[in-house]
Amino acid sequence: MTAARPDDRSTLPIPRWPALLGAAVGVRWAPPSPERPQACRTTICSWSASTCAQVEADHASEGFYEYWQSKGRNGDRSLVCLYCYQGSAGQPGVLVPLVVKGREGGRRRLHFAHPPNMAPAGGHAPETAWHADGKLLLAGWARRQSNVAAVRVEWHTDDRRRRADVLVELHDGTHIVLELQNQALTDRDWLARHRDYADRGIVDVWLWRPGLDRPGILLTHGVALHYLDVAEGRCGIPLGRPHTRTADWHASPHPEHFGLHYPACLNDQITVRWAPLGDLALDARGIALPMKVCDELNRTAAAVRAEAAARAARIALLRRPNPQPAPNPHDAIATPSRLAPTRPRRATAIPPPSRVPRPATNKVDERPDNPWRRRVWTCPGCGNRTGLLVCTICHPSQPHR
Repeated sequence: MTAARPDDRSTLPIPRWPALLGAAVGVRWAPPSPERPQACRTTICSWSASTCAQVEADHASEGFYEYWQSKGRNGDRSLVCLYCYQGSAGQPGVLVPLVVKGREGGRRRLHFAHPPNMAPAGGHAPETAWHADGKLLLAGWARRQSNVAAVRVEWHTDDRRRRADVLVELHDGTHIVLELQNQALTDRDWLARHRDYADRGIVDVWLWRPGLDRPGILLTHGVALHYLDVAEGRCGIPLGRPHTRTADWHASPHPEHFGLHYPACLNDQITVRWAPLGDLALDARGIALPMKVCDELNRTAAAVRAEAAARAARIALLRRPNPQPAPNPHDAIATPSRLAPTRPRRATAIPPPSRVPRPATNKVDERPDNPWRRRVWTCPGCGNRTGLLVCTICHPSQPHR
């Protein structure tokens, strides 16, 4: 979003906000910075009915009404609306001096408001308030980091083609831009801005309004993705949910993807871990993850790797061939060697079945397996034992049967 503003406001820094005025007042104020040109003494103030007022403590107590009355529309007109100053929806910013309303001790607390007929139709959009408050929130958080040398809000590149929401310079010389995005951005526009920052050696960190769809172009280029909850002052870290495990998931070069992992892959389902901004830090790569999230990711990755190694070992054991026992020489059967001379075998025919001969008449075959065996009896006349029906000694003339 490019807005035509006076030259004396192009590099206007917005310093840290000190104290709270009350829940009903919607103002953010910044005193002039020493880096600002002396010709411009405009005090930037943002008006939002949903936020608390943040002013300096000496102005929030005695003489508050008189002080801000002298800075508002009826005074030197240096107290202006921040949202109108920044512009929105591609419209250039304008200076709208604010007025102080309410009475001390009255039913309505003291607050700032637009002059009659100078407020935008329908008020400032929630996206505009989120973007403006988010820049001030990130700037104050960055100034509290020990390794930060300088912080600038609404920083322009040398050719003024790009304007970063917040520029952070570390003590080691690293430059980081914090970009807040409250609406969907096309891949072409984001890629052009990302390449412009990369060509200048600037690390770009993108923080998206909660509820926006996850831009896949950031994951494709390995850029960290975060969500910013301005109302709660916290940052959301999107973690990729575990991938579906296939039969050979243990052989994957990245087994940690089968558990909760960061950064998320392109088509992953997202689980957001919220953490206060105070738990996050800045380093040369951008926003460092809080220790609580890092410990969770390390434990999950270690458990998944151990499970993958155990599965790989189990499958290798099942696929290994069954080892055969060594032969025992005592159990071996002696077989002739193929090289030793052998006697030729003589072919023999199977003999025909032999018939049992019928015994002679005078002989008795008492073998029990003789099919021709007869009952043996003793002749009472001569005592001859015979198996014939007639004794051949006593009756030689009888036929022998």
